[in-house]
Amino acid sequence: MLTGQPVFDAFVTSELMQAHRHGAVKPPSVVSGKPVDPALEAITLRSLAKNPAERPQSAEEVAAALEPLAAQWTASLARAWWQANGAKLGHVVAAAPERTLTADDATLPGSDRQAVTRAER
Repeated sequence: MLTGQPVFDAFVTSELMQAHRHGAVKPPSVVSGKPVDPALEAITLRSLAKNPAERPQSAEEVAAALEPLAAQWTASLARAWWQANGAKLGHVVAAAPERTLTADDATLPGSDRQAVTRAER
């Protein structure tokens, strides 16, 4: 996701499996040729470590590693980046919601509010 390219590139499935098992992961900054925040690059490479013991052991650990970066990457910056780059990466760029959905939203599947709305119909 950071580079818009797969971690390993191979034409044959067996080569891809071999690369996943034994191939070295290139840092995202090397693959993209663009600077990547060192903290983001570090957690990304840890997440791709061959040895499971070297990977983050929980989502909380990943979140803690990414927390210092949160102030640098806002929702509006993300929206602008996808508008500028999404099509080049082969992604359909849709308008992003201006706010985050919550359990109070009637359209959120599984919310109590939706169940009440259905019962009223």
